[in-house]
Amino acid sequence: GYGTSTGTPTTSRVYEAAETVLQYLIHIQHVPLDRIIIHGRSAGGGPAFYLAEKYDVAGVIAESTFVSAFRVLIPIPVFPLDTFRNVSRIDNINCPVLVIHGTQDEMIPFWHGEALFEKAQHPKFFCQLDGASHNKIPLECQDAYWGAIHSFSQFIRYQPPSDQ
Repeated sequence: GYGTSTGTPTTSRVYEAAETVLQYLIHIQHVPLDRIIIHGRSAGGGPAFYLAEKYDVAGVIAESTFVSAFRVLIPIPVFPLDTFRNVSRIDNINCPVLVIHGTQDEMIPFWHGEALFEKAQHPKFFCQLDGASHNKIPLECQDAYWGAIHSFSQFIRYQPPSDQ
């Protein structure tokens, strides 16, 4: 249902597709879960939080994503119609979280990133990109953006292995 793919897009199918990719990494590429960092950008935050809640991955990066899909348009919760309720899932995520959000995001307001960061468990990290919009990170923000991702991956790299 997206691009040249076939089918009808649904929340469950998005989760299923994300799960398929993760299973490929684990079973075909033999990447251990504790070495996988899931990076969800914009609507990709929904499946990223879904996987991070379900699996003991090394970390999750939420870039320019929302507390829930409908709250992008309506600032109050609209249960049960709302989808990708990231703000509800983040309570159950036990891995490090990096939230990246631009202050001038015209599609998903900055407060979404702040709210996700606020609810995330420790260890958590926030990268505020002053002047960045939803689809454009100005040159003066590039160092902060890539620096945050590098620091986050280094933090994860030097964590002791979990007892699973």
